[in-house]
Order: sequence, then C-alpha cells, then structure tokens
Amino acid sequence: MIWGKYWKERRFGIADMPEATVWLDMCKRVATRGTCPRLRVGCVIVKNDGNKFTASGNGSPHGTDSCDEVGCDLENSHCVRALHAEARALISSRFPLGGAVLYCTDFPCYACAKLIVEAGIVQVCVENDYKYGKKSKELFSQVGIAWTIQNPKYDL
Repeated sequence: MIWGKYWKERRFGIADMPEATVWLDMCKRVATRGTCPRLRVGCVIVKNDGNKFTASGNGSPHGTDSCDEVGCDLENSHCVRALHAEARALISSRFPLGGAVLYCTDFPCYACAKLIVEAGIVQVCVENDYKYGKKSKELFSQVGIAWTIQNPKYDL
C-alpha cells in the first residue's frame, strides 16, 4: 500500500505525534486481526522515505485452519500453527525492504530476527519486550541494527 504524505495530514489527527507512536499504534490495530489467541502480534514495516509500508498480524498460513478455529498446535509451549507477524509482513511486502524500519507490538524471536537481518531492515522499534529476546538483541547489535523497546522488562 502506498499512502504517501496523505497519511500524515492533520485531518487524521496524527500530524503532531512522534512517528514511532503512529506506527506502533497501527501495529496494535493490525494485531487485532491476528488469528492466534495466545498472543496477537502486529507488525508494520516502513520504507525509509515513509511513503510505503507493509503490515501483517500473526496467524496460520492462508488456506489453513487458524488457531481461532481449531485451537493452537503447541510444541514446547509455543504455537507452531501460526506464522509470526514479522515473517508474514516480510513475505507480503511488495517493495524491497533494504533500509526500512520495522515496528512491532512485541520484540522479535530469534528466527524472525534472522529474517529481519537478511531483509536489510536497519531499525527495529517495538512496544513490548520478549523474555526470550536476548539472542535477537545480541544479533541486532552485532550487525548494527538499531533497536528500541518502549516498555523494556528484560536485560540484554
């Protein structure tokens, strides 16, 4: 989707809000469309010019039963039926992601962090920390991806 500068016009009431707040708010809205009730996550990836973005929530692959319909498929206390919101947003992008900023409701797991690195994302901004996010944080720091957490809970 391309919204251009129209997205920030005053009539939407967001012209004076910090950019991260705008995109994290959108993440929360996208998360409501997620289909795994264990944790509904939303992700928005914004190209560095701010004119293009892609968004997705977590959920099962298209054409398959969702957790909401048939329940979660748990392995080691993790639902393996649902794709993570970050992975779905990366896959669904219609533009090259090099230089983009990823916003998410929750800090990425290590598997998603590796995908984020490979996609060329340069910054990650999340609202909530993840208790198993230490390896993701170390990876981002190692490759020079800036990351911020609005509500930090766990040490690196």
